[in-house]
Amino acid sequence: MTTNTNQPTNNQTQKSTTLIVTERFKLQSKSFRVTAYKLPDGKTTVTVRQMAITVRKQPKTAKDFLKRLGISPITARMPNCCVADMVYLPTVIDYFRDLNESGRGNIRTLLGQEFLTKHLLEEEAKNNR
Repeated sequence: MTTNTNQPTNNQTQKSTTLIVTERFKLQSKSFRVTAYKLPDGKTTVTVRQMAITVRKQPKTAKDFLKRLGISPITARMPNCCVADMVYLPTVIDYFRDLNESGRGNIRTLLGQEFLTKHLLEEEAKNNR
């Protein structure tokens, strides 16, 4: 039996995980939907993969966007015990805006940018009360 020495052990994976997701939920309107996660600090995040596939883009485009801006994703453990890279909603909105302004967007990026911006403003207003 051979073992793959490139695979991280459970201990290595756990050491790199700093946050645990407290809640999983859907952000949705009539024409847009994305799975989001709440972190212990109360902020809403989306996985890097979900950020891309929600708008029919390859995950590599989202990773390239983050790399270009120098943004490091947050590593968090989800409710199903998987570890994923996540980003806060303003970063997701910026990704959609970047795609739209560069001409690489689509109807989903337009709807997503509009819906998430509105959602974020509503959340901020609710928190400031």
